[in-house]
Amino acid sequence: MTKNEEFLLKKIKDNKLDGLSLREISDLIPNSAGNAGTAQYYLEKLQKNGYIIWNRTRKKIVLLGEVVKQNIKSNVLRLPFYGYANCGEALSFADNTIERFIEVSSPILKNKTQDDLFIVQADGDSMNLQEINGKKIESGDFIIIDKSEINDLKNGDCVLSIINGMANIKIYNKSVKDDYIKLEPNSSNKNHFPIFIHEDGNFTIAGKILEIIKK
Repeated sequence: MTKNEEFLLKKIKDNKLDGLSLREISDLIPNSAGNAGTAQYYLEKLQKNGYIIWNRTRKKIVLLGEVVKQNIKSNVLRLPFYGYANCGEALSFADNTIERFIEVSSPILKNKTQDDLFIVQADGDSMNLQEINGKKIESGDFIIIDKSEINDLKNGDCVLSIINGMANIKIYNKSVKDDYIKLEPNSSNKNHFPIFIHEDGNFTIAGKILEIIKK
């Protein structure tokens, strides 16, 4: 561990960094010249190595205990949980705020890294016939999302999209000819219909569904 990491850990232990911006934290680090990137680098490194949980949005840093650190370094990853995503109409709000962290055994995650993954909870029945690794997506299930896959999506992949700030889970199908993306349900409830979005519309594919943890 570097001297700067040790310095930041002591500040975190003394509750000196909560509520500070990256630039304000950098101003405290010796020889950092107030560069916000310096603080970000060391905080990300401390989090990756299991010393802290850093919620950048809320400017909150939590120092982890020894037991939790050992879990992280062995076979348990702590993944951020962002709340509900609809399996119906795109009605669930996704505000990029971490509600809590959920521990998941690393063998479940197919050698993925902690930085690529996050969790949402399914809400609704528009995907209750869709299977991921032999498990159907049912309301209340925890859904592990892999954001590293967004540049390699294929038609038929199950994705989490954000439409006008609303999160939803659907099947991805892109029409090259007509420049639109169709997000399809797969449900026993025939009242659900596809969502059609132009490529230039206000939407984001946040990631591909990697795994389902049953409720």
